[in-house]
Amino acid sequence: MEKENKYRYWLATIEGLGTKRYDTLIKKFGSEEEIYKAKKEELMEVKGIGEKLSTIIIKDKEERNLEKEISYIEEKNIKVYFKDKEGYPQRLSGLENMPKILFVRGELPKEKIPSVAIVGARMCSPYGKTMANQCGRIFAHYGINVISGMAMGIDGSAHLGALNKGGKSFGILGCGVDVCYPRENFNLYRKMCTGQGGIISSFLPKSQPKACNFPIRNAYISGLCDLLIVVEAKKKSGSLITAEFAIAQGKDIYAFPGRITDNLSGGCNKLIEDGAGIITGEEDIEELAKHLLELKKIKLGGDISSLIKLTDKKALNEVKLEKKELLVYSCLSLQPKYLEEIFREVDLRNSEIISILMDLIIEGLVWEPVKNYYACY
Repeated sequence: MEKENKYRYWLATIEGLGTKRYDTLIKKFGSEEEIYKAKKEELMEVKGIGEKLSTIIIKDKEERNLEKEISYIEEKNIKVYFKDKEGYPQRLSGLENMPKILFVRGELPKEKIPSVAIVGARMCSPYGKTMANQCGRIFAHYGINVISGMAMGIDGSAHLGALNKGGKSFGILGCGVDVCYPRENFNLYRKMCTGQGGIISSFLPKSQPKACNFPIRNAYISGLCDLLIVVEAKKKSGSLITAEFAIAQGKDIYAFPGRITDNLSGGCNKLIEDGAGIITGEEDIEELAKHLLELKKIKLGGDISSLIKLTDKKALNEVKLEKKELLVYSCLSLQPKYLEEIFREVDLRNSEIISILMDLIIEGLVWEPVKNYYACY
């Protein structure tokens, strides 16, 4: 590790130093090395740092053996990525609390390839495992990355489906990347580390799993994906925390419906009630896969003619729309969107938007599954 990265690594891994204060220190001192050299009194002069955090920084510097830690990282072939530096995932760069540092065994998901996150209950049903595995297999068949948390149950089944299909899968951990948790998923862990994806964490190597780590991990699962699917989840679960992060990040969410008497379906049914897309069969999963591929090609400026083979027609429809129609149409997706939300997103008069929506429905490009909710075909 280069000298400047040594100090960058040190500052990024101080427990209790958040991203905002990290940036404040950099602005004041100019570099991580200068912060490392600073005395407690100098640190205390920085607005927002204070005596308590200054003491933590100085104590951390005095007690840690950076050379030993870095030597271990290099020995275990763990890659390190710093925020705002080369190689750091663009998908995470926009997050309010983006991780200052990422540790990776294997590789990171490539920006040009779509990624789907598949999450759900640890103590899931056999049906849930089957659906998660099927999702993983179908998305892998289309070359789409499958992301999950490597937990037992839904997570592991989604990883397994993707890996068995020869695709790439990525496990986001609530512990160090050198800690396989749970141990029962070691075969998945090994495959992802050695050519079929990667293991990713914001926690220091050797860090053991803690309950407080998992909500942080969940935010990065949703942050790294283009689309989130919840297979089975109770009303109060980590999967719904991931869904909340996805909503805040502007990601589309889909869920598998279930029986109203089944606790494992309570969370999914609530998501659908709140507007999440619904998956009712293998055809829906395939359509989502094709939709993801199409949107990614559009974002990257791909040749429109190359999209004709995809069954989702949105990109081709956009080509023939007028400017105002395109403003309305482009804010819609396969997931129904409430009219008031469209009003907020589109810079046109409400009466114009309603008129355009009616025209798009007549043209067969948009439908209204429920009153005042609109979606693309």
